[in-house]
Amino acid sequence: MLTLSRRPQESVKIGPDIRVVVLNVEGKRVRLGFEAPPETVVAREEIENFVGRLLRPKPEKKPSEADALRRELQSTQELLADERRRRVDLEARVREFAEFALRPEPTPPPKRSAPRRENDRS
Repeated sequence: MLTLSRRPQESVKIGPDIRVVVLNVEGKRVRLGFEAPPETVVAREEIENFVGRLLRPKPEKKPSEADALRRELQSTQELLADERRRRVDLEARVREFAEFALRPEPTPPPKRSAPRRENDRS
């Protein structure tokens, strides 16, 4: 870093196009003037940092061990819920089959003999 002492109205040249002028000094405050081409951005460092933070892509948050365990627990709970639904469905099917299989077979109606005629003697 180059360190220079300047009095009010003295300046510093940066390259062929940029000039920094000390305008005023009051206590601990210094007023500076900047002469630069229009395409050159001149900004206070804190503004530049703020804008840089806004524009910088946010780093992807690495999942913590707790997040990984939480996801694993959730997927396990979902698998258990699926298994419970399958079990309930299977139990219902078994019940239906058992009711069907254990249902007593209907007894056929008794056979009726043909009506007797008076002339028939057997």
